[in-house]
Amino acid sequence: MILLHERMHSEATHLGGLIEEVFAIPVRLIEDDLERLFVPLPKFAGCRCEPNSTLLTREFPDTAVFLLTPRDLYLGEKSKDDEWVLGVNVGQFSVVGTARLMGHDNAPRSFAESHQGSVSAPSLPDDHPRAGSRPR
Repeated sequence: MILLHERMHSEATHLGGLIEEVFAIPVRLIEDDLERLFVPLPKFAGCRCEPNSTLLTREFPDTAVFLLTPRDLYLGEKSKDDEWVLGVNVGQFSVVGTARLMGHDNAPRSFAESHQGSVSAPSLPDDHPRAGSRPR
């Protein structure tokens, strides 16, 4: 399997190791500019999720290819809120976009959001039957 990525060396290395461990498939990492493989959607500052499979098939005719990109991916261009996707599979090609995995919500980001402090469970209302059953 080829794991084709752009500017995501540590993530690709980690993912490649997991694929090799879990599926016992050798993974070759290739870093490249993937611009040629995606149709841009300027309206959303993202791109269509389906890669250019003709070009990929020419470059990797008989190989499974996993594309890892920081791009924000969409099925269409009608609604930014309703048509984004984390990934897609097109034949022997799988695509995962990490733009929506970088923060505490699903807003697209080009960098990982850091969280300071600890996360606590929401408090129950005082009149809830289990309100006193856990520490606050």
